This record gives sequence, structure tokens and C-alpha cells, in this order.
Amino acid sequence: MSCHQPVMRPAHSAHRMQRRAARTWVALLSNTVIAAPCLAHPVHAAVPSPGCPCSPVTYQRQMQGEVRTYAFDGSRPFINPGTGKPDAAYLDFDGRGLSDGQITNAGSNTPHIGKVFDPGIGQSVTRVQVFPGDRQRYGYRTQLNAYAIGPYRHYVYELEFKLDPQWDFEMPEGAGVLWQVKGHAKPYQTGHAVMSLGVVGHQLRFTVLYPATAARARRWPSPVAWGRDDYARVAFPVRSIDAGRYHRVRIAFYPDERPVRFGGKGYARLWLDGQPWIRYTGPTLHPDQLAPHRIDFGWYQWEGRPQSVRTVYFRTAHLYEQRPCP
Repeated sequence: MSCHQPVMRPAHSAHRMQRRAARTWVALLSNTVIAAPCLAHPVHAAVPSPGCPCSPVTYQRQMQGEVRTYAFDGSRPFINPGTGKPDAAYLDFDGRGLSDGQITNAGSNTPHIGKVFDPGIGQSVTRVQVFPGDRQRYGYRTQLNAYAIGPYRHYVYELEFKLDPQWDFEMPEGAGVLWQVKGHAKPYQTGHAVMSLGVVGHQLRFTVLYPATAARARRWPSPVAWGRDDYARVAFPVRSIDAGRYHRVRIAFYPDERPVRFGGKGYARLWLDGQPWIRYTGPTLHPDQLAPHRIDFGWYQWEGRPQSVRTVYFRTAHLYEQRPCP
């Protein structure tokens, strides 16, 4: 087995313009129903062993003068006990947010982001909430934003989430994103996430939005501009999910903005609840960005104001890097 295929074992954008952008997101996500090939051998793991070849280790990076650990599991406090600093770069909620030195173990200091005990699993989890009265900023969102990640590496992201038992799957304009990889767009580019995991009705959907202008490029690298709908669409299978129980998604990916014909090595492999789901080969970053990409998780309801509280519990949100053995 190659290093980019991990060994896994079972474990458990004025208001009108924003509305128009939101509807575009829905259109982009609502037509992804064509089946794509999946991995032939589903294998899942809990915490990988650091001693074996190609074994993933928790991703760490020196940022703002401190080592940041990309482990945002529910059982971990917001402040890293080893550094006295938060590992998250920004907590985004109620049209505002907190960054670095403003973050404490109280999370958002509001009901939006905090730790709660889940008696069903006997441990703390991270609760994320979006309220009907929240202020909006490019949609209604409560997210934890990590610091930027490095490109051209083999990663595995473990995301384990539970929609609140009272989750309204039939809410009008109720679709949103749980997890996303997002760059920093230039003024002539559209700032959608390049990869995202979203909920539309009862369906969990994975989306890759790579600009068609980049896919058609005749030389590389080159400046790239694209409009709101100018994407080389890729269709993936969707999966139904339930409220009130944890779903585990494993995302193995290689961040690379280059098309394959220019040497790009990007890929994404996904498993849902231990079963193979998606196999994709192609670009996984946006090209020609102002700043590196980051990974966000939480609930970003782009489609419209929620009619009731949207609550998601995260047991696991953990980024691993697959490094070859020395």
C-alpha cells in the first residue's frame, strides 16, 4: 500500500448579493448525484501508531511564535496546556469572532462555541450552535478556523460529528457546511471553499469547486480569475445521515493546486462510518491565492437564516500528516 492510501480500521458570500451567492452554493451542491468509484478495500483506524511505515502523526506547525497542534477533539481544551496558547486561529460566530489571545477555554464566551459533556459517550465534546437571531457575515456561521496548512503533503482528517436530535432536516434554506478547505481569494476570484463537506436535507455531500479557467490553462503557473459559477464540476455520490448519532468521516487528501497535466498530484479519499465513499484525483487547492489555505469546521448555513437553533456536536476534529519513516 502506498503512503497516500492510509491503513484504517473501524473506530468510531448587501443582503441581496449574499442571498444570490447562497443560492449559487445550493446549485453547486444540489447536482452532485453521479456515482464515482470508491476504494476497493475499506480500512479504518483509530489513532494511528507512530512507529509503522507511512504512519500519520498529529499535524503541528510553528505559527505566531508557537507550535500549533491541529487537534481539535472535543476532549481537548481550547487552550493547549503545553503552550498556554489556543491551537485555533479564530472562532467565528454571530457575525464577529475571537482570535488568538482573545480565545480562552470558555470558547466563544457565548452559547455558540463551547465544551459540553455527552453522557451517551461519557466524554466532553465541542458544541457548535447557530441561532436565528445571529448576525450574518457571508451567511450564518459558527466555525473554528485553524491556522494555514502546508501544501504538497499527505494528510488524513478525522471528523466525527452528531447533528442534534432535534435537527430539522426539512428547514427551508437550511443547507450548510460542516467542514471546508478554504484559501484567500483575490478581488477577481470567487471565495468559495475548494473542498467542503455539507448537509443538504438528509444528505451528506462532498464538493470540490476548482475554477474551470484553471483547468483550461495552457501554461502553469499563471494568474487565474473566475466568476461565481465558473467551476469544473465534479459529481460525487451522496449519503444519507441521521440526527442524534455520531457519524465519522475520514478524509485522506493531498493539497495541490495544479491540474494533473501540469504535474498535479492532488487527491481526496473519503470513508463514512467505516465504509468507502469517494475516490477523487485532481486539484484540491485553489490557485493564485493571496494566502495559504486553512481548514474550518463547525456549521456554516449559507443558504439562509435558520428558523431554529442549529446545533452540531463534534467528538473528533483532528488533522494527521502522513510522513515517511526516517
